[in-house]
Amino acid sequence: MPRSKIGSKPVKSIFGNYEEIPEGWIFETLGNLCQIRKENNIDSDLYVGLEHISQGTNLLFGRGNVAQFTSAKNIFKKGDVLYGKLRPLLNKVWLAMEDGYCSTDILPLSVNEKLDNRILVKLLSSKEFVTFASSTSAGTKMPRTNWSDVKNYEIRLPQLKEQRKIATMLNTVDDLIYRYSSIIQNTTRLKIALIQQLLTKGIGHKKFKKVNLGKPTLNIVIPENWLVKQLKSVITVENNTINLKNDEFYKRIIVKRRHEGIELRDIVKGKEILTKTQFQTVSGQFIISRRQIIHNACCMIPDSFDNSVVSNEYSIFSGSEFLLINYLDWFSQTKIFKNMILLTTHGVHLEKYVFKLEEWLKLFIPLPPLQEQQKITSILFDVDSQIQKQQECKLYLETLKEGLMQKLLTGQIRVAV
Repeated sequence: MPRSKIGSKPVKSIFGNYEEIPEGWIFETLGNLCQIRKENNIDSDLYVGLEHISQGTNLLFGRGNVAQFTSAKNIFKKGDVLYGKLRPLLNKVWLAMEDGYCSTDILPLSVNEKLDNRILVKLLSSKEFVTFASSTSAGTKMPRTNWSDVKNYEIRLPQLKEQRKIATMLNTVDDLIYRYSSIIQNTTRLKIALIQQLLTKGIGHKKFKKVNLGKPTLNIVIPENWLVKQLKSVITVENNTINLKNDEFYKRIIVKRRHEGIELRDIVKGKEILTKTQFQTVSGQFIISRRQIIHNACCMIPDSFDNSVVSNEYSIFSGSEFLLINYLDWFSQTKIFKNMILLTTHGVHLEKYVFKLEEWLKLFIPLPPLQEQQKITSILFDVDSQIQKQQECKLYLETLKEGLMQKLLTGQIRVAV
């Protein structure tokens, strides 16, 4: 047995290795600290399916007649920890706040006197446990883990009083993360509402007119002083073809669906690019993927992807004296734009629709004066910046929580009790 540091003791794992833990701590397997609830009588109309389980929260649940759910064979009691064994990478963990039924894809775990149930939620949500559970899962499309696999997971634990202190600290951070999640959701809803409002009603207008944008179903109401211009008259289709050189490296990019921006595909030599018709991107221009535009695959090209290349399945546009290109970027997130795309995309299967660029360019776009375009884009940019700041704060808290969990649940940082 190895010698220990002062204030620590060596413990032997099930694999025969020795590890050091603080004096007074225990080193147990998950199966020795909690068990699956076996009871089968309960008076409740609360049913929880796997889709309702959300990591580390006690806020989401579903109600309904349990007879409607043929898979509802397990029950849980208030205080149980529900763990979704299907696709463990999804990390579905929930602390039950009342009694109810649950799907057989959920393990209802009751803790013994050595373990705080809130700590169990944190442990099952940790990266270490998720990695462990995923390594034991069977199946490819829908991998699942079982109690017989995860019950041997080994846990270091302080005494119950210290566990409770740790749980309270981590729950405080969880509450802040939840608040930021709510703020982000609300600000995102505000942005979506502002996009629909500002790009059709403008700022401070009282007089409006009905216009048609080139198809029978494209009738909208816009401010009286706005123009309606044919797309091909206010945007330029760029044709920045590039002659590939065999031994030069090129940065290829992909435009993501749902207006989620651009990501790097790869960096390859010219001789490795099979489609020889390639276009060079310029930051500040607007790009669409003609194959994926039905899924709103379009955006402004950021500085980080200037001088990249795309195939001839993409179209790139610049603005004009009537249309700011960043205004077009915001307009592409409106319901009107989506309808314009739908009406100029044809096919029998969603994934095989063909976008008719020339047909789309014949449609019309409602345009405020340039000064109002600038005000609208400025407002929306400010809201977007707020969302980004909120997401950064949330990420900081998540990183802080992860670091705290690592240190508090290994004894690197001790809590006074």
